[in-house]
Amino acid sequence: PGLAVTADYYRIEIDQAIQSVAGETLLQLCYNQPAGVRDQFCTAIDRYSNNPNGNAEFNTGQIDLIALQALNIGGVNTSGIDVAANYQIDLDNTFNLPGVINFGFNYTWLIELEQLTILPDAVSIDVLDGEVGASRHRWNGTVQYKTGPLQATYSVRFIGAAVDNNDRPINDAFNYADPETYHDIQVRYGFGENLSVFAGVNNIFDNDPPNLPSGTSSADT
Repeated sequence: PGLAVTADYYRIEIDQAIQSVAGETLLQLCYNQPAGVRDQFCTAIDRYSNNPNGNAEFNTGQIDLIALQALNIGGVNTSGIDVAANYQIDLDNTFNLPGVINFGFNYTWLIELEQLTILPDAVSIDVLDGEVGASRHRWNGTVQYKTGPLQATYSVRFIGAAVDNNDRPINDAFNYADPETYHDIQVRYGFGENLSVFAGVNNIFDNDPPNLPSGTSSADT
């Protein structure tokens, strides 16, 4: 019961990490290197060897497909701050009402997220913090009411603004994703220790995610 608050700073460094690499990054690793084309990355890129069906939209050598695959990227460095707060009210003791209410809040500030690719003659560093999937600011809050076997939870999720790719201009209209907030609700009822039923609705206000055009690094994310 009462208020509990924690704050943690974390810094994590992973060597010899295996992780999926974005298509735009694969293109850069394949071509944009001092030593020239690298087969280990270029093999993930398929090109048209001829003009299929005489379609003018497809030219020989044009990219047909970039196969996203897990690669030994060399390492991942990340750091940030996590803050958590919880507060519980016993309604019986406070207001002479049945049940308990719990308030929860979790916030993450992503300070750094870097993906390192070790090459024979260089180290490629891809800065991911602030990109889609790695927003610098995220939080979620919950209000939970519980009495006997009945439990109802209302939650709010916030995902901060992000860009599709840190290497592109911030004022590029196709490189920006607005912050979004989603609301969820769930009700659960327990029948003894081994059985419970629940129902819920995610995104109850039907909030659409930000749109990014096909072909960008984060399209369909």
